[in-house]
This record gives sequence, structure tokens and C-alpha cells, in this order.
Amino acid sequence: MAESALEQTLDIDDDDRKILSLVQNNASITQAEIATTINKIQPAVGARLLKLERKRLLTTQYGINLSATRIQMALVRMYTKHSKAVLKSIECCPNVLNAFTTLGRTNVTVILAGSSIEKLEDIVEHHFRSDPDIKHVEMAIVIEPVTETILPVDLNIETHDAMKCGGACHAKAARRAGGARYEPAAKGKLDPVLRGVDAKDKQIIMSLQDDPEATQEELGQATKLSQPAVGARIAKLQKAGVLGIRKGVNFKAVGRLGFVQAAIATSDVAGMVQKLRACPNISLGFHVVSETSIVAYIGGNSLDEVEEVIDTCIRADDRVKYVETIPVISYLKDLVLPLNFEGDFTPGLGCAGCSACTARIPKELAEIATRLPAQKAARAG
Repeated sequence: MAESALEQTLDIDDDDRKILSLVQNNASITQAEIATTINKIQPAVGARLLKLERKRLLTTQYGINLSATRIQMALVRMYTKHSKAVLKSIECCPNVLNAFTTLGRTNVTVILAGSSIEKLEDIVEHHFRSDPDIKHVEMAIVIEPVTETILPVDLNIETHDAMKCGGACHAKAARRAGGARYEPAAKGKLDPVLRGVDAKDKQIIMSLQDDPEATQEELGQATKLSQPAVGARIAKLQKAGVLGIRKGVNFKAVGRLGFVQAAIATSDVAGMVQKLRACPNISLGFHVVSETSIVAYIGGNSLDEVEEVIDTCIRADDRVKYVETIPVISYLKDLVLPLNFEGDFTPGLGCAGCSACTARIPKELAEIATRLPAQKAARAG
């Protein structure tokens, strides 16, 4: 069977794609379960997993589940003469989840998180609006994530809440640079949204975000807790929806993929949010307060392929007024997100088996699209 474009770009085969899809959908799936599902022996699965990890196509990342908690977020887009200098100035800021350099009308996007909108506004005012080299700034408050969003959050933002941006704030952040050390705040302003998480919990979260392979024994030594106590706290945090684990592609490390930021203006925000939640091609997305009420991030084999997805699945929707697409060209931090390894995308039609696509195309084409995965599996067998 001929290789897909994605398989050629990433040097993987159909079994690798199946494994990546299974692990992205269920981070706790075992090698034995994968082997049974794809009809391979367990040692072969283990070898493939190791290969995919080395390629950074399969990376484990702990983080705060921002879809389940109510941590305040904002997207800040700007045009600046010196994008590298801007990223350098914010790389130690605990409120910065990530930042991208982009091609287009704006050339830097920053994702911020904090305990209050006022704090985020203060950061934007100090770092961006007051910078004479930054000529344009747009700040959009995030109402809710469109996708399940699990990203590392530096919980030291609480110790900076009472500080104005500036020298003291930067010095405090710089002293922690390169480590996961958590400094408890006198009054944790995130406590209400994190639902009873205490300083020990936060220290565990920070340690796992810094090193996903850390053992419970190592976490116990760092927090002065017993190994069973650490295990119980991790289970509690995951059950509460605070601590999430993501297994996906590290887009920063895998430079061969296209990654596009799409700002969408629509006449039906709720309907489009629902549609994009069902779309397997949306790696990350936010419903925001802005003229373009949705910002989505789409990864793919190439920029051309991503543009085809946007044309077919977004621009062709009658509810969409316009879409501004901006290719992402570099990342401030690692970005671990799911990539659609399963969908057989056809320009003009959509993805085989995708409910959002099959709902809008003619019945006979939908039936063909639905049969494609089964036909592909039969050929592979």
C-alpha cells in the first residue's frame, strides 16, 4: 500500500500511526492493549514506542487541565520589529504558557495564564504596550478552551500576583530559571479554581511538569511525603480534573510539520465551537472575546495540507464570515499536542469517519468516506 504524505514526512508506517492514535486517545493504555488492538507482539510494540519517543512524535507532558479549571487566560497578538527580543524578555515570566513567532499581519502570539484578568492586563501593559518597538497589540480574553487543553502552568504565578511587572518581578523569576522549584504564596489566589489543592500538591504538579518520568519515590523525597501519600495525591489531582497528562507530538522538536493559527469570525459561535470540538484536525483552540471569536491551531503534514483542511472544514462553512490564517514558525517552549494520524483527509470532502464532515456532505459521498477506513484496514491485512 502506498505511503501517505504524513508517513513519508515523518518516516513512519501505518502501524506507527495506529499506535500514535491509540496513545493520544488514551495516555494510560498498556503495551499489551496496544499489541492486541493492532495484532502485533508486545516486544514489537515496545520497540516502536521507543522509536516514536526518540523522534519526539510521542512525548509525555503533565500539566494543568485548563478545560476543567477556571484559570484566567488570554491570547496576545502583536507586531514587533524585534520578535526574538520580545520572546527573550518574557521567557522567564511565570504567566507565559507559550509564545510563537508567526508570519502575517502580527508576528508574535503569546498565551498567558493567571489568577485574574487584571494581572494579565498589567503584564500586557508593561511588556508589550509600553515597548516602543511593538507597533500593534491585540489582547483577547479566553472564555473557554475549544479542545481539551493540558498545558504546563508555572504555579509560581501566585507569588507574583502582588508584584508589578518590572525589575523585582524579573529578578524573582530569574532566580528560579531552569528548575521546577515551587515557592508557596501566603495566599494562593489559584486555590479557589484548583479546588483545594495545597502547597504539597502544587509542588508535585510542578515536579511532574518539569520531569514526567519522575518516580513517586523521587517526588516523595522532594516533598517529604511517603511514596503512598504521593500516589494518593496524584490520583486525587487527576480525579479532580486538575492534573492532566498528555501524550502527543512535540511540535517544537518536530520541525517538519505545518502548524497554523486560524482566527475565525463566525455568525454562530456556539455551533462552530461544537463543530471544532468534533474535528480531529484541531490540535488546540480557544473561544475568545474578540472580533474573531475563535482561535484554532491546526497541525498537519505541511502548510499546504493545513490550508486545504481550513478551506474544506472551516472556510466552506456558511456560518464563517472570514478566517485569518497565520503559519507558526517558531516556539518559545515545548508544545505537546495531539496530531491527527487517523483521518484520511480528502480536499473538498473532509476526513473519513469524522461526524462533522459526514454530516454536511451528500449521503453517497458520506457512505464512501465511512467505508474508507475499513477498506484501508482490509488492504493492510
